[in-house]
Amino acid sequence: MKKVILLISVFGLLLSCNKSNEEKAKALVKEYIVKNANDPDSYESVEWGTLDSTYIVKYTEEFKKNSELMSKARDEYEIARLENLNYTMLLNKEKYGKGWVIYHKFRGKNGYGAKMLADSKFYLDSALTKVVGQEIEK
Repeated sequence: MKKVILLISVFGLLLSCNKSNEEKAKALVKEYIVKNANDPDSYESVEWGTLDSTYIVKYTEEFKKNSELMSKARDEYEIARLENLNYTMLLNKEKYGKGWVIYHKFRGKNGYGAKMLADSKFYLDSALTKVVGQEIEK
């Protein structure tokens, strides 16, 4: 009985500790990678950057849809119209809200089982509740 009470006390103490924004971001990124990895058990963290504020307009569904349509469009006027829409969104960043970005270098197995090194920027929403985009560094 004493062990159970001790475990409950320790667990409660751990839960009461507030995480920093950077710790929250790292946890979200790790969760995102493991959820989307070919082999989640092969994930290995190598390096982290610092958490920084940014605008997340680039990762809104509307922006992605316009970008996709641009790549498929054949009419130069349609391409110009879609480019203009995306440019307008970039100018009106406040409308789409602020978010966070963090750099992360990690290793993991690809679909063929070979261990690869990846450099990525991960974009998170302003409340640090989810990853909204990933940009692979080249």
